Amino acid sequence: MKMVCVKMPEEMVEQIDEYLDKHPEFSGRSEVIRAAIREYLMKHVKQPQQDTSFYEETVVVIA
Repeated sequence: MKMVCVKMPEEMVEQIDEYLDKHPEFSGRSEVIRAAIREYLMKHVKQPQQDTSFYEETVVVIA
């Protein structure tokens, strides 16, 4: 996986943390962000018979 660093408002990070408290199926922030980006791309990027395996190959780190 490649690493991508993202800056975001502290309030957004706090919302992600609150979501994590209620959804233990996610192991951390990176997994929540990957899931959100994957869902967005699958909804908005129109590619016929698209191989979705590449959606699982990026790590997002929030420091």
